[in-house]
Amino acid sequence: MKQPEITITRVKKYNAAWNQVICLDGVPVAIAKSNNRASEIAAYLMGNRSSDVNDNGLRHYLDRAMEAEK
Repeated sequence: MKQPEITITRVKKYNAAWNQVICLDGVPVAIAKSNNRASEIAAYLMGNRSSDVNDNGLRHYLDRAMEAEK
């Protein structure tokens, strides 16, 4: 099984602060406000289930995105 390509891109929202967009194989799956949160989401997508993603709705959505990628 190949390792998924995960990218974190910093984007500027109109008249607001910077956000990080986390993409799984080129498809955006999550938006985070901080670098730390973006790295935790990326770690979860890479298979580190002990990462600190406490939001169950986000965790369920990320699991579905990873299953669709397979």
